[in-house]
Amino acid sequence: LVACTTSPAITDYDPASHAAALKSLSHWQVQGRAAIHGQNRSDNIGIVWTQNDLSSELVLSGPIGWGRYQLRTDTGFSELELGDGFEDMEPAQQQQIKQRIYALPLQELALWLKGMCELCENLQHDTQGRLLQFNQGSWQVNYLEYQQVGTQQLPRKLSFSGNDSHGKLVLKKWQIED
Repeated sequence: LVACTTSPAITDYDPASHAAALKSLSHWQVQGRAAIHGQNRSDNIGIVWTQNDLSSELVLSGPIGWGRYQLRTDTGFSELELGDGFEDMEPAQQQQIKQRIYALPLQELALWLKGMCELCENLQHDTQGRLLQFNQGSWQVNYLEYQQVGTQQLPRKLSFSGNDSHGKLVLKKWQIED
């Protein structure tokens, strides 16, 4: 005799409450690493993203040749601070680095890091209501692993592809204000 079993249905899951809880996270910081590949170039960089309401700071750091860069944004304003050694680079290389930083989907990334998206297509969720995959513009994002942070399930690993590049993010350390 063979029996089939199915996972019990989640009856207390409310996607709207889950999304509202994630959206309410307005003060947080995440640290991790990113491997980005595209157009005959690969980079393995450290990231630190700090979000305080509508203002954010993204710090990118990498091996020699990449340096350390900070991008600060606020409503209608952004400022890029270039790292040590940038002024010693050839102008073409300086321009290439600026283009790669500004090519990142920065407004969307703040949501993607929390496991959210707006104006997305082809959304797929797991049985716990967490995002597994979506498309936004020319980007496809896949969530590979989540981690418990306080009362939230937040992404730990995700992959992305779009705009002639692809890569993975590993988000190692979250700090959130409740």
